[in-house]
Amino acid sequence: MLEHGQVMEGLREKAKKFKKAYDAKDYLSAMWIYNEALNIAVFMELSEEDKQELFGDRQNVDEWKEEDEKGLFKESMVERARLWCIRNNKTRQEVVDTRYTRISAKK
Repeated sequence: MLEHGQVMEGLREKAKKFKKAYDAKDYLSAMWIYNEALNIAVFMELSEEDKQELFGDRQNVDEWKEEDEKGLFKESMVERARLWCIRNNKTRQEVVDTRYTRISAKK
């Protein structure tokens, strides 16, 4: 079983991969990486401090400004990638199908 530090290091690496995919305008992969990290954080029941390090403090969304953003997964980047997926009709099922097709094609 992984130690807490190993899990957090893996999630920090996912944040780096998210940013790299986002910068490459591969928003579908970026959202896939973000959702994986979010699922791991919830499953592992991370502390509030750890969640804030990864995802920032999103409790005061009404008062949020882009320059106040904290966290490794920037809210503005996540929202832009999410909107791209919505506009391009990339539902969760299509994301799963796309990922499966990519994996099958590599073999």
